[in-house]
Amino acid sequence: MDTNKMRDTSREQFEARYPVPEGCCWSAEQGRYVLFDLKLCTVAKYERFVESWVCWQLSREDAV
Repeated sequence: MDTNKMRDTSREQFEARYPVPEGCCWSAEQGRYVLFDLKLCTVAKYERFVESWVCWQLSREDAV
């Protein structure tokens, strides 16, 4: 399985456990979550979500 496919699978599992807050989305072009609407999601909520994503990725790397 290629690295991108593994990353997509991990992201799908992450999003099943931690739903993406309204006002945020995954940007394939940038390879990260982006905040696009401050009326729907605060910066603090976005940052907590991204921190959870970073921790999720690190925990999966340690398991490999």
